Amino acid sequence: MLPQIGTLIPESLKHLDLSRWAFSGGPLKNFLKDCNAKLKFMSLHCYFSSDEHRAAIDAYAKEKGIRVKDFHVDSHNHGYGMTVCYVTVTFDDI
Repeated sequence: MLPQIGTLIPESLKHLDLSRWAFSGGPLKNFLKDCNAKLKFMSLHCYFSSDEHRAAIDAYAKEKGIRVKDFHVDSHNHGYGMTVCYVTVTFDDI
């Protein structure tokens, strides 16, 4: 579902909050590939390693000609062996 939404994002969007959803890096990569907006900020949750998410975000920034100014991961252990990562990303023009 997430990749299909990427085509619906308006070019004028600058701040994107996906923090109520959790998804792996693959769907995020496809979402960002189809996203026409040149974002300034985004946030998301993940229940997995944030390395896949970082790779997807780096590829998006390279494609859009922007740079990742800040990539911050805040992890919280919610018990039952589940760790939730809250990721915030700030982009900047090159």
